[in-house]
Amino acid sequence: MSLVFSGENLEPDGPGSSEVFFTPDKKAYTEDNILIYNILVYNIPRRLKDADISRYFSKFGMISEVRLVYDKKRSRRSSPTVGFVNFVEPESAYRVLQKFNHRIRGSRVGVKAGSSLNQPDAEKAYSQEKCGTQQKKAKTPNVATKLGLNMLSLNDDCLEIICGLLGLRDQVRFARVCNRFQVIFQMLSRRAYKRFEFRKTIGMTLWEIWDFFRFAGKNIEEVAGEVPYVNRERIITFIRTCCVNLKRITLFDSEMESDCLKKLLRSFPLLRELHLHTCDVDDLSIQYLQYLTQLESLTLSVNSAITGKFMNSLVQLKVLNLYGCRNIQTSNMVEICRSMPNLKSLDIRRCKRLSPIFFDTLAEHCQQLEILKMSCPDFPYEHITLLPRLKHIELLLRTSVLVSPTQIFFKLVENKSQQLETLKIYGANSINPQEISSISKLEKLKSLYCTNNQAIDDDALRKLCQLEQLEELVIKNSGNITNEALIKLLRSCKHLRHLNIQFCKKITCEFVLEAINILKDRKGRSQLPFVLFVYGTSIDKYGISEFQKYTEAEKESLIKIVFEILTVDIRIPSNDIYDLWDSDDWYLLYSYR
Repeated sequence: MSLVFSGENLEPDGPGSSEVFFTPDKKAYTEDNILIYNILVYNIPRRLKDADISRYFSKFGMISEVRLVYDKKRSRRSSPTVGFVNFVEPESAYRVLQKFNHRIRGSRVGVKAGSSLNQPDAEKAYSQEKCGTQQKKAKTPNVATKLGLNMLSLNDDCLEIICGLLGLRDQVRFARVCNRFQVIFQMLSRRAYKRFEFRKTIGMTLWEIWDFFRFAGKNIEEVAGEVPYVNRERIITFIRTCCVNLKRITLFDSEMESDCLKKLLRSFPLLRELHLHTCDVDDLSIQYLQYLTQLESLTLSVNSAITGKFMNSLVQLKVLNLYGCRNIQTSNMVEICRSMPNLKSLDIRRCKRLSPIFFDTLAEHCQQLEILKMSCPDFPYEHITLLPRLKHIELLLRTSVLVSPTQIFFKLVENKSQQLETLKIYGANSINPQEISSISKLEKLKSLYCTNNQAIDDDALRKLCQLEQLEELVIKNSGNITNEALIKLLRSCKHLRHLNIQFCKKITCEFVLEAINILKDRKGRSQLPFVLFVYGTSIDKYGISEFQKYTEAEKESLIKIVFEILTVDIRIPSNDIYDLWDSDDWYLLYSYR
């Protein structure tokens, strides 16, 4: 497979050019140490043709080829946007790059070094690197070679361990040495790079990134993260070319041209999951999703240009996340729900334009919906409790709502007390004691989040003792609770395995010691430890370690205490956010997982 690309998707300031080059001996070299013969010319005026480019640059040296790349978004009659000039001698390219001002027939054009992949010596350099200098050294072998003490004498398992200890850039260089090392790296990539994060390419050259995808691409099932801005479209081309078994794409902060996104999506018609967070996706881009006939999970969070048009064609979707898409229209949203009979999870938090019509018809159209995440509007929305399969609900509340949220909890008890398993409530001081009484009657509840609420006190915990199926409780920043009420809760909720009491100042080491006694007395206890998050409480890491009872329980995996601050439950910064609705950091609620 040739290393030299044809120039597809090249841009003047991006993928087809390099601003990094070195001139140690009156010759220019790319960042990969490849001798530069090829230069990129950009900002070419409409009136200039191939002959004009060739005539001007021939004064720097003999030219082997001039190639103009037309902008595919315009007609063929339009002028080229960029061009490539290949010189016969590298000194000619060096002289071009040393001059900062180039004018052709009175018009100024820009010049940059072509990337390593565009240099005619790229394939030759790669072959030399692959073979190494072993053949030359074979004529005068050293003592280690005579004794067979070289890396090639190691078995594949040892070589794979060595390769695994290297950083990604060095792993790629390792794979370039010879065919055997390349196979070793491919074996490693089957387990190490099923999920590949773009941050790992930091510090790598474009050529090294290309070689990584070329070697490991067929083993990659998911790519995730922010695609580097520099060379973004070329990297997308690498993914399209090499990652033939891709099942999941997770991108954020990765705006790309619509034509590039279209090509990416058309390359993976069997894609199962697509997550585009803050990628400036618009309604036009949504039309490209029609190629993904097997798509089951779609995230388009924080893309404000989306209105919901063209999404009703995605009839096969089971998971839809529209978090932060603030311009979603009610009519489009109703049509989306009507056309997706298999929808099981829907996230409409921060979708501010939805009207009562949508909430009134939600239960009618979403018969299979089990997970609903929503911001609570200023009008009654209790119809959501009529969703026949609802098991998980997340409510983003605010204290200024005109309609008291008490009705929603009362209706949940009335319609879902024997079904609801997860309830997550976000918003500072957004519930009151009466609402807690309603919550305590949700008999099948397994997971309850209620953070930053002063209504969670000892009386509230006594009410929550009725939740006998509770497994997870997050009540961080509930400053009025005490050891006694929390111990009573632990005795009553015998399935509780995860407790977050961060910033509950009154909780002390005595609670931990009594909790250990309760955990030991549990019948048929789980092999997994009881996990307790205590940052901001009066439980001191060094103080609790002085108790032998605790150290023994920890060794037995009976309990695990997390002393560091935990924010992954609602993705808030470490200084804590007390009113999530009004905070400028509300977007941190979104989880990339």
